[in-house]
Amino acid sequence: MIRSTEQVTYSIFGQSYTLATDEDRGEVDKAVAEVDNLMTQIARSMPGVDPFRIATLAAIRLAHERDNLRREVEEGEVLSELIAESIDRECTQLS
Repeated sequence: MIRSTEQVTYSIFGQSYTLATDEDRGEVDKAVAEVDNLMTQIARSMPGVDPFRIATLAAIRLAHERDNLRREVEEGEVLSELIAESIDRECTQLS
């Protein structure tokens, strides 16, 4: 199914951004809310820091979280392969 591109305006950390996206609107809403909440949280913990630095810190934190999730998925895939190989060996021995 081909999705049409939609322009949506969001407020992130007090700034308006118009995004053109063909992604699921609910998913984009969640991502925008996460960025806005993270930037607000960082700003509250670091008063006086300029918005550019807050955005940079938020980006670093999100990239770190993404890398951790990616690593967990890769470890899970390796574990799944090991389990599948073990099951195949056991099945072969039983035959």
